Amino acid sequence: MNLQKEWCTTRTRKDARQKRAFSSRQDLFEQLDAIVAKFLKTFGNIYKNCQHVEWYKANLDFARIEKPTRKETLIILFSNRSGWNFLGRGLAGTGSYPIAGEPLNCQTIEKSGAESFGKYLERLKGHFKKQNRFAFKAGITQLMFLRQTGLLDHHFPDRKIIRTYREDIISQAVSWSIATQRKVWHQTDAPAEKFEEVEYDQATIENFLQGIAVRESFERMYLATENAPSMTISYEQMTNDAEKTSASICEFLTLDPGSFSFDSVNIVKQSNQTNREHFERFARYFKDQFN
Repeated sequence: MNLQKEWCTTRTRKDARQKRAFSSRQDLFEQLDAIVAKFLKTFGNIYKNCQHVEWYKANLDFARIEKPTRKETLIILFSNRSGWNFLGRGLAGTGSYPIAGEPLNCQTIEKSGAESFGKYLERLKGHFKKQNRFAFKAGITQLMFLRQTGLLDHHFPDRKIIRTYREDIISQAVSWSIATQRKVWHQTDAPAEKFEEVEYDQATIENFLQGIAVRESFERMYLATENAPSMTISYEQMTNDAEKTSASICEFLTLDPGSFSFDSVNIVKQSNQTNREHFERFARYFKDQFN
C-alpha cells in the first residue's frame, strides 16, 4: 500500500469515527457543557455565556471534515490587557510570524461566510501561503472549545502556545475597565480625544478581577494537560526584562537569536495618572474589607 493510499484509508477511518462522534450536535454540546460544569461553577458560567462559543454552536457545521494543511502555528493564549498586542507586534516584526489577529471571534467568522468551522480554519491558513507558519490569539474558552470538539488537534497538529498574563492583576483589571470605557484597546490606533478622563468604576474592576483570577486558573490547568509545547510570559517580563524574555522567545520558536526584540515595538502605554488613581482607590477599598 503506497503512502497516499495508506493516508487516505487512515483518514477515512478517522473521519468516520469523528462523524459518528459528531452525529448529534446536541449530544456533543451537552457533553462539553457537562465537562466544564464539573470543575468550577464560576468558569462554567463564563464558558456558557461566551458569545463566541454560543455563536459557534448555533451557526457552524462540525460534522464536515476538511483535509488539514500542515503549517506551524503559534497560538497566543491571552486575557485582556495581558500584553498580547506587545508580543504580537514583536513577532510580526520578525517577518517569520505573520499575525492573523483574532480569527476565532464570531464576528470575524461570520464576515467570512463560512458554514463549516473546518473550512474556515483551512481558509485561514491559506491566507499565509508564502509562509510556513503564522500566529493568532485565542481566549481560554475558545481554545477549550476547539480542543473538546477535536478541531484543534485536527487542524493545528503543529502548534505551539505562548500564554501571556499579568502579575499585577489589579492593574490589569483597572486597565481593562479604562479600555472598556474608552473603547480603545490598542493605544497606537487611538485619536487624542479618546484619552479623556474616565470614571472610577469599583464594581466593574472587582468583576474583572474575579474573571481574571478564574480564567488564569483554567489557563494553567489547560496548559498542564496540553500536549503541544508551551511557554508562559508575563507583561512585566516583556517590559522590565525585555532582552532576556526576547531571547527565551527566540529559543522557544526556533528563531534566529536577536531576530525578535521588544525594543522595536512602538506601543504607547495606557498607564497614566488615571490608572494610578484608580489602582490606589481600589487598593484602599480592598484593604478596608479586612479592617
